[in-house]
Amino acid sequence: MTNNTFQNNKAFYGGAVYCENPWIHLILSNELYLSNSAQIGGAIYKSTDDSGIVMNHNSIQISETTFQENTASDKGGAIYLDQEALDLGNSVFISNHATHGGAVCFVGISTFS
Repeated sequence: MTNNTFQNNKAFYGGAVYCENPWIHLILSNELYLSNSAQIGGAIYKSTDDSGIVMNHNSIQISETTFQENTASDKGGAIYLDQEALDLGNSVFISNHATHGGAVCFVGISTFS
């Protein structure tokens, strides 16, 4: 996804984006996530399926993206990742809030670069 704005969206998982498919490699570039909310993953929720199988393509790549004023009542104010790899570059996190992981919450076997 490129050059999109997600603002004032609400959901239980992933206020703006929800993905629970291990075969999908998300690539986000030049995006704005503003004032989204959820219980888990205020802006983005990305997880494998319930099998718990970790594959090389369980990943999300984010560049030149702004996460601002997103909230989660539990985990991952901006981003929640479960058994995922995050490749993050040239992005900004401003005033995101959660009980656990105000900007990003990693659970399971997750990696960050």
